Amino acid sequence: MKKKALVVLAACAAVFSVIPAFALTPGTCDDFLGTWAVTYTDNTSNTITDNITVTDTCSKATAEAPTPSCMPAGGIRDNWLCVAHGRRQSDNQTIQFRQISFDPIGDYAYYEATDEEINTGGQDEPYEKIPKTTFTKCAFAADNASYGLKSGVKNDCTDNATPPEDNCTLEKVIPSRISKLAALIQPIMPFVIIGSGDPAFVMGDRAAFDSNAIKPVIQLRIGKKVIIALSLVRPLKLTPGEIKVSIGDCFGTITVK
Repeated sequence: MKKKALVVLAACAAVFSVIPAFALTPGTCDDFLGTWAVTYTDNTSNTITDNITVTDTCSKATAEAPTPSCMPAGGIRDNWLCVAHGRRQSDNQTIQFRQISFDPIGDYAYYEATDEEINTGGQDEPYEKIPKTTFTKCAFAADNASYGLKSGVKNDCTDNATPPEDNCTLEKVIPSRISKLAALIQPIMPFVIIGSGDPAFVMGDRAAFDSNAIKPVIQLRIGKKVIIALSLVRPLKLTPGEIKVSIGDCFGTITVK
């Protein structure tokens, strides 16, 4: 059965009080870098403001991807997808933002602990959950549990991202899934990308793959809604997970098995 593999990133972010209307881009691990104005609530529900500065991040795309050397050693090192280290201004408290592959939703966690404490404490180490849907490039909201963290807004951050036009929707890519074995057997693969709207594509539109494992060699636009990208696929450079595909302002993914 053919499945849709290209999804237009046009869905609006969930609306909540701490994120300004312009903050539409979903946050990535690197977006934690910088200084954040944060709010906490204490045991008497009083609001406390502070600043935290994140100075370094380390990330990988999937649990199966090779673990970069920057990832903290020990514990379940290979299963962390994001680790961001920082400190709080008022008391120099070590803080961390982390994301783990075990979480099927992909939510983030806020810790007030060192790498060693997190490795030792494991799942019993206190943390604050930051739902993935509430973390954008410029802001986040937390569940206000273990440490009373309520929200954060990144200093000097602007995000003027806008969703793509409705007539730029990418509906499908065929094949939607590829593998190293398939690439070994057929290193030149045709990708058929189908859009919607009238027109979906115009002269000069080209498909781009966010991976050096797939390189379009010849591209042909057929009518207003189809682009065929005859591409060289390098099997040794393929890693399991998702590869972003873009045509103009439209984005989506294909899956590598």
